[in-house]
Amino acid sequence: MTMRFSFGYGFDLNMLQTFNDIARTGDEVGFDMMATGCTPALKGEVFVGLSRIAEATTRCKVSSFIINPVTWHPVMMACGFSTIDAISNGRAVVGMGTGDTGVYNLGLKPAKMAYMEDYIRTLRELWATGESQWQGTTVKTTQTGRRIPIFMAPAGPKGLNLAGRIADGVFIETGVLPEVVADSLRRLEEGAQQAGRTLDDIEIWWHMRPALGSSRDDAVDQISSTIVSMANRLARFNRAGKQVPDDIWEKLQEMKSRYDFMAAHEDAEKDKSEQVNAKLLDELGLRDYLAARFALVGTSEDWVKQLHELYDLGVRNIAFAGMMKDRVGFLRKFGSEILPHVS
Repeated sequence: MTMRFSFGYGFDLNMLQTFNDIARTGDEVGFDMMATGCTPALKGEVFVGLSRIAEATTRCKVSSFIINPVTWHPVMMACGFSTIDAISNGRAVVGMGTGDTGVYNLGLKPAKMAYMEDYIRTLRELWATGESQWQGTTVKTTQTGRRIPIFMAPAGPKGLNLAGRIADGVFIETGVLPEVVADSLRRLEEGAQQAGRTLDDIEIWWHMRPALGSSRDDAVDQISSTIVSMANRLARFNRAGKQVPDDIWEKLQEMKSRYDFMAAHEDAEKDKSEQVNAKLLDELGLRDYLAARFALVGTSEDWVKQLHELYDLGVRNIAFAGMMKDRVGFLRKFGSEILPHVS
């Protein structure tokens, strides 16, 4: 069977010495999207990173992965992405979530769904007319132009419903277990139907953590802390609609109580013995479950097998948060050993 996937790769601005090489390599080997994160307390300023990706690449989409609406006034957001769109010749994408380390490390809380919906409406009106109403005041900009695609990053039922109603695309963060994929697509479709849309109106991507290694365990060890960061989002708020077994939910709550937001993305740069959050994966017996739900790990042969399984579930686009130490090496190996089987 011939599989056709699109892949995206997100990385952070703290990789200053190799940042442009990472962006350029991903673009050259065939990634369809290159992205950078928005967690300024840990990794630097997102629009600086986006502009560098835009200038270092020629064909891929240029996306935030993931920006939040809490720390950015909508006029600043609209103008920032208009600038990135101009630099990249129309390749910009807004990847937006409610907020993770980008808000928690500032002492703030993630956005509510109603806030997110109003924020997205405001962005679109600013791009269309240069004016909108935001929280009871009139806001304006001269930076009008293309309606830049807005991709939401839903991690639960409410987010999936809203994304189905209003988003141009999604980075689904619920996981890729068969029952989770089916449930997520159902909830996304329900939201789309409420707005008179179908799933064909939404560009659907799945957010996963990647690592290539000598074995599955070796690969998981490379990205343990980043898998835990995905699980921390799953553990928030209530359990309804998240497709989590009873025993796993209890362990996730313990993990959440011990999770260190300041170490959230820094851990990946350290030796395993020094990583704060990574140890929770094994201490709480979550290794196998979380790796299966949120990660693509193992040898190249393992990857191709997993991708076949995901393809059968209806997964076609995968966006990676690349937090392994050797980003360029991963991209080159992926381009030579994986992409020929799936493009």
